[in-house]
Amino acid sequence: MLTNLTLSFAATSSKVLVTAGFSCQGKFCGPMKSQVFDLDYPDAECQPSWNRLQQNNQTTGSYSAPLVCMGVGGLLQDGPQDQIPVVCGCPDGLDRDGSQQLSACFRVDTWTQVAQMSLPGIFPYGIVVQKDPNHSALWITGGVSTILTGGKLYTTEFVYPNGTTESGPDLPRGLHGHCVVAINDTTALVIGGWLDHWTKDNRTWIIDFDTNKWSSGPDLNQGRIESNCGLIKDRVTGDPLIVVTGGIGSNLSTEIWNIRSNQMWIIGPNLPELFGGGASIVTDDGISFIVIGGASMNWDSRRSIFQFQCSSMECQWSKMNQKLMETGWSYNAFLIPDSLTTCNDTR
Repeated sequence: MLTNLTLSFAATSSKVLVTAGFSCQGKFCGPMKSQVFDLDYPDAECQPSWNRLQQNNQTTGSYSAPLVCMGVGGLLQDGPQDQIPVVCGCPDGLDRDGSQQLSACFRVDTWTQVAQMSLPGIFPYGIVVQKDPNHSALWITGGVSTILTGGKLYTTEFVYPNGTTESGPDLPRGLHGHCVVAINDTTALVIGGWLDHWTKDNRTWIIDFDTNKWSSGPDLNQGRIESNCGLIKDRVTGDPLIVVTGGIGSNLSTEIWNIRSNQMWIIGPNLPELFGGGASIVTDDGISFIVIGGASMNWDSRRSIFQFQCSSMECQWSKMNQKLMETGWSYNAFLIPDSLTTCNDTR
């Protein structure tokens, strides 16, 4: 199914940015403040470098991201040295009639708009894909047309840090609530999502960006929506493992697919806590899959952060000492360079 697989992981950062989500206090919901935590030092007090700038400039408002609906983003490469954090979302929040769409893309370090999407929607899923050795793009997939109509989208779009956009390959079907993993520079896996009538899909699909052709991946053991997924490597064997876990619908389970063996998904250890709608990252060395916060079935937001690792396919979850400063859901998380944050190390 997947041959001549080449993976690359490079250790560059331990700082994780969490941004562009909802935060609710009672009946009031607004944009979640951007926050940073350090994977290496649990007690470090970090904040994005642009928070200080916005606090000193009343014209920019508070230091929350100017997004209310679900944002998608990542650290994009624009040349041999330049790394630009970009998030796409609803620039003015959700309208009362639910018609506002994810349409504008921002440089997170300045919160200036860099692109306007040509294929807007709500609640898509986005990952960073490498287009060539010096350039990457944000691949935005699916979603719904509006909250009220709920029409699931087939469309995908590439957003580049220089502001240009490009239509991508259509999805195998309209997708919302799915998860996507970049396997390497030319291949990605799309996992699950909503079917009609609140049914969870257990299918997966593989895209080859060289040909824009889709093929079927192995079916999950159970359907999943709003789950977290990522690609790690086994600490001992180095085997590439795709991990998918959690999601909406009383789902504590974890599933693992060893890409190299091309076997089916196997059941891994359960998540210690039930939640969905959070975010996840993979550490730069490829060893750890980190699941960040989210909300329980009654939308009780969580601050907890969990780490998942495998050694010779003996896998386990562990609760990290780090916690989110502010709770929320439907946010985005990705690693950022040290230059984009300041931390007070309390070691």
